[in-house]
Amino acid sequence: MARQLALEPDSDAAEAGRLSRLLGMQGSLGELNRALADRIAKGEVDLRTQDLADHLWQTTMAKLAVDQPNYASYKRELGGK
Repeated sequence: MARQLALEPDSDAAEAGRLSRLLGMQGSLGELNRALADRIAKGEVDLRTQDLADHLWQTTMAKLAVDQPNYASYKRELGGK
């Protein structure tokens, strides 16, 4: 739990920064994620959208670093980068 509390604020800030750049707007992390989901649902954003796939990958890896740092697939990906 202490690890999560220590790592989560920076991870969330980085995610919000990527979303702000991707969407061209400011807001809380929740607001930005809702805006992304809305744009995906409307077909305005998809995996061909510049930087979206990278954002999703970085967010996944950051969440694993906080929640599951010993997950085998996560460790394997870290070794490959």
